[in-house]
Amino acid sequence: MIETDSKLFVTQNIKIIEMLKSQLLGHIADLYANMNDEGESFEKRIEIFVNLIIINYALAAKLGISPSVLDINVIKKLKIGALDNNNVIYGEVIELLRHLKNRC
Repeated sequence: MIETDSKLFVTQNIKIIEMLKSQLLGHIADLYANMNDEGESFEKRIEIFVNLIIINYALAAKLGISPSVLDINVIKKLKIGALDNNNVIYGEVIELLRHLKNRC
């Protein structure tokens, strides 16, 4: 009985992971469409980014990565990016690093 429950859990988890991957791709497609459509609202663009962030955290969790581990590794990566002031997104990297340090 336990083996059957375990197999059912794994099967359900795989289906959820596939659903999250599909949603992620769908929101990326929404972002591309939104960026090409000048008539789209700023609020819609924010909603798309929020959805992308939430799905990334949910997908990571399903793959065994906790939100805190994800945050720690994002901060580490940002610190590396902050060392390269020739980085084309240097200002954004510094701003995000400050934001996350204040939040964590």
